This record gives sequence, C-alpha cells and structure tokens, in this order.
Amino acid sequence: MWMEVKYGYQTTDEKGAPHVVIVPADSGGAKSAARWIRAYPERFVLQPNATQIVRVVASAPPDLPDGEYWARIVVSSKPLGARRIKDAGASPLPRGGFITIEKADLPFHYRKGKLTSGLVLRNVNTTPGKDSMRVAVDLQRIGNTSYWGTLTCRLRDHSGNVVSVYKKNLVVYQDETYVYSLRTANVPAGEYTFELNFSNKEGSDMVRQYAAESEAVNYSTKINLQ
Repeated sequence: MWMEVKYGYQTTDEKGAPHVVIVPADSGGAKSAARWIRAYPERFVLQPNATQIVRVVASAPPDLPDGEYWARIVVSSKPLGARRIKDAGASPLPRGGFITIEKADLPFHYRKGKLTSGLVLRNVNTTPGKDSMRVAVDLQRIGNTSYWGTLTCRLRDHSGNVVSVYKKNLVVYQDETYVYSLRTANVPAGEYTFELNFSNKEGSDMVRQYAAESEAVNYSTKINLQ
C-alpha cells in the first residue's frame, strides 16, 4: 500500500452528480495544502487482518494567511503478486496475468485564524419537464473558506401552499453550477412562486460543525408550469 497527498475538492458534474476533482500536489494554487502535508509511513505491506497506523503531518508555512486549505489523502493498494489467468490446457506459452490497483481518497481540511464564507447567486435557470423541473444555479463562493450549508427549494401555489420541495446539504469549494431536479409530477399547470434558500443555520450536524458563519441567501421568482 502507498499514500499520496494531492490537491482536490468535491464539486458536481453537469447532471448534478457528486464529483471529486483531484490534481497533482503542485497544481492546486493558493488553496492547496498538499504541498506541505506528508504521510508516515508512505509505503507499507499490510498482511491479512492486520492494521497499520498512518500519521499525517501538516507543516504549514508560518506566514500562511487566515483561511481554509484543502487536500486529498489518496490510499492505493495492490496485491503482492499478479493474478494468473487460468489455463485449462497445457500450453508451452507463458500465461498472462493482471494486477488490480484499488484507490480511495479522504478529504483533508486545514483551517487557520478568522474564517469567512458565503455565497452569491449569479444566475438561476429553470427548465420545466414532464415530471420534474431542472434547476441550474450558478454559485460564487466568497470568503476564505469553503461554504457548508443547506439548500432548500420550494414551489408555492397562489395561496402560499408548498406543492413541491427539495432539500440538500451541500459544500461549495469553488465557483460552480449546482444542478438538481424538483419534482412536479402531481403539480397542476399554472403560475407558481419558485423559492431558493441557502443557509448554514440548519442541516446535518456536520454542516453546523464546519460551517463558517454567513448570511442566508434567498431568491424568489414567478414561473409557469404548462
């Protein structure tokens, strides 16, 4: 097994699925912690049912500005020997084999000093469909740390009743377009109020633990469902 430290963070793809961006340690820019993190030991052999303690040491520069810095601890493993391809018949030719390499990565956050965070909504695009409405929200992260919060989307009728709701914990490391689907299968045609709220005052225990204090972000507009 061997350990590597790379720069990385979680984002979403064009369909809204979670996606982790991982790049070499020296390619992360000002927010990368990968250049001053080391794992000890970096390589070792792990026998069946055995355990190994790996220590991660962060040697941050003394003049590091306040804020949050990110990395991913990548753990790779492979068997000691190649897996041989079974051959039913006797053959004078060498038999082939293959080696399977498995990888897993863990997020690493380093925080220093006063932390600030927040979101700016640059654009909101809604595209009604047959049973759901596609929503794409352009988000700009502000401050010196990642944004941890909860997105709540509501669709209200003319009486103010909520006819559909979407709620999701999210983390924003870089500017991104967050895409999701709001169900409208049983919502009659007509005019509705579409609402968005980003807040870190609620949500999971992890969101409340890691969220830097920030102002709630609200958005509202009228939409028509056909």
